[in-house]
Amino acid sequence: MVKRRLYYISFGVFLLLVLAAGAGGLLLPKGRAFYHLALAQKLLKEGNTNGAIEQTKRAVEIQPDNIVAVRGLARAYIAAGKHDEAEKVIQKLIALSPNLAEAYHDLGMVRFRRGDTKGALEAVRKSISLSPELPDNYFLLGAVSLQNKDIPAAEEYLSKALKMTPQNPNALYLLGMVHFEKKDYDAAIDTLKNMTQLAPDFAPAHALLAMCYFEKKLYIHSLSELNAAVDLDKSDYNSMYNIACIYSLQKKPTPALKWLERAIDNGFSDSVHMSKDSDLDNIRAEPKFGELAENAAWQASLNKEPAKEQAQGGR
Repeated sequence: MVKRRLYYISFGVFLLLVLAAGAGGLLLPKGRAFYHLALAQKLLKEGNTNGAIEQTKRAVEIQPDNIVAVRGLARAYIAAGKHDEAEKVIQKLIALSPNLAEAYHDLGMVRFRRGDTKGALEAVRKSISLSPELPDNYFLLGAVSLQNKDIPAAEEYLSKALKMTPQNPNALYLLGMVHFEKKDYDAAIDTLKNMTQLAPDFAPAHALLAMCYFEKKLYIHSLSELNAAVDLDKSDYNSMYNIACIYSLQKKPTPALKWLERAIDNGFSDSVHMSKDSDLDNIRAEPKFGELAENAAWQASLNKEPAKEQAQGGR
């Protein structure tokens, strides 16, 4: 089996933006600007980040100094993984409203996604100094702590975030990951079930739930969640690989090899892990397995080529 990396439900937080704006005293955009921002939220929920960016840009063009619209554009860029663009907009947001805690939270999120945990913590602490009761800050502190393998701190921060917003799917997902890291699989399952009820279309939660069932050797339940993950994300080669592992453990070589091939066709290339994974021992002697192992190694070599060419070009 292969473990999951940390994910974040970007659209979920963006959807809270307009809902929270009125309560926070911020002025919502009016007229066409509001229309474009509302449409952006819809597009972002559907996964259309480029469309969301275009709509939030239009809202900002109409009302360039509206904090909600500007923050919406920053969040759309964050969701699209366009961190440089997001930071530029966030700096504009800070210039418009230097004491806006949410702006520093967003800056922390951008830095965290870049791998700059030190910078992320600096931004979040600034946000907390401006607004100690902003739940998103404690979620982000939990995410940073989890990334740093500080499980007790992650649990503390995420529990605080959930105390403030009990139905926060982001915090529930990461708390499920905390329980998984602690090997408290029953608690992880309960937490992730709650999370998937709130955000049923979030594939990584189903994949992580599958890992919990797998550790308890509940393979039928694990397969069900893995299939749900693949149905939601057709490119999730890790879940495809894990389905192959379960079929191998069940001594079902035909579906195991089929799913392993599908995983490799979709980008799985960790041939080293594949060669050592005892979950695949029951199909290792199959002629097809050797062919698939070669394909995975070939995929891995292709993945290394761009980095090699870039290094040579920099000499």
